[in-house]
Amino acid sequence: MIENQTTERKIIKAAEQVFIEKGLNGTKMSDIAERAGISRTTLNYYYRTKENLFYAIIEQVFDTLLPRLENLSLLEGDINSKIDTIVDIYDEMLRKNEYVPRFVLLEIQRNPNQIHDFVKQNTKAQTYLNALDIMIGKGMEVGKISKIDKPQLVSTFFGLIFTPFLLEPLLAMYREPQKESRNAFLDEHKLIVKKLMKAYFEE
Repeated sequence: MIENQTTERKIIKAAEQVFIEKGLNGTKMSDIAERAGISRTTLNYYYRTKENLFYAIIEQVFDTLLPRLENLSLLEGDINSKIDTIVDIYDEMLRKNEYVPRFVLLEIQRNPNQIHDFVKQNTKAQTYLNALDIMIGKGMEVGKISKIDKPQLVSTFFGLIFTPFLLEPLLAMYREPQKESRNAFLDEHKLIVKKLMKAYFEE
């Protein structure tokens, strides 16, 4: 069992790297097997298609986010405290999965229909969107965000929260190379995102 879990983690990690480099359409199963250091037969035992691997990676992100967002969507409370919590949730997830912003945005550009179909058909994706809708709806009920357009809200939030991870190679040129410096930068950026989102929601 432990060996199977180790092999599966190795496959997922390799797939993340290859998908970022080549995109879903440009990736071959043999590319992933080679990167993972396993045979194609072994890879097929765990995942028969690259699409299954692609979905598994995205579902791992939802598995990280869903329980906390669902709980948050059911709680009462002021919008500012929820903004703090939401930003904290995404910041923690992204620091552990730094490939996610680039991975998602590249695939949206390369194959938007693939992402659209996945979101439309996947139960976890729909649950995720429903949790966000509930939180937005509760904000509308108290008159806080009644004038905000949902696409603008999504664009603003993810633009802010994703940017440091998308621009990391460039930002690294202006920082000290130590990990502590980068973490300090991300800590400060998190506070800025909270401040800007709260200002965005003000009447």
